[in-house]
Amino acid sequence: MLNYRILWRDPVTGMRRPFLPRRILNAGFSKLAQISKLRKTPFYPLSAVVEPTNICQLRCPICVTGMKVKGRPKGYMRLETAEKVAEQIGPYLLGVELDNWGESLLHPQIFDLVKIFKCARVQTSISSNLSLKDFDPEALIASGLDVFIVSMDGVREETYLKYRRGGNFALVLENIKKLVEARKKMKKANPYISLKFITFPHNLQEQEEFKALAKTLEV
Repeated sequence: MLNYRILWRDPVTGMRRPFLPRRILNAGFSKLAQISKLRKTPFYPLSAVVEPTNICQLRCPICVTGMKVKGRPKGYMRLETAEKVAEQIGPYLLGVELDNWGESLLHPQIFDLVKIFKCARVQTSISSNLSLKDFDPEALIASGLDVFIVSMDGVREETYLKYRRGGNFALVLENIKKLVEARKKMKKANPYISLKFITFPHNLQEQEEFKALAKTLEV
């Protein structure tokens, strides 16, 4: 059954969601259609993944982008496309993830994309490797982004590099600290910053240390 409390608050961050009657009605009917196992439904999804780019600077071995798998041409989502998506399904979404098979912060207009969905009153999130030399924490905060997830998977460089190949562990830590300090300086609550730890045989022993690192970094 649908837990209607998630319509008002994100279950992970505790953030309040914008209240829209259409969103609530759609969520109820959408869930009912799922329970009824309808093959086709006139209702909208509760959340969406919108991919800003399929370009990434890392070479993660289980990622189709990192493995250089041939497929779609590389490129960036146009603002006009994002505006169309936000207009059509924004009023029905609880949240949108602005990421997928690429590093979202490489999109030259990524913060404009965030603002488009914020104007549609949709909770926004981005997952990033944050191994970026040209990182602007103030611009990220000013965009109004709600949730920012940093994928690290380790507390030591040698562990981190086993999966995040081509990344810079020290740079990631530096960028996280810059973001936390900028958020304090700008006196903002958002974005909620979370560290992602994908478990592998090579990093299982670092799980507790990873939690301690997150606490030390104030995320």
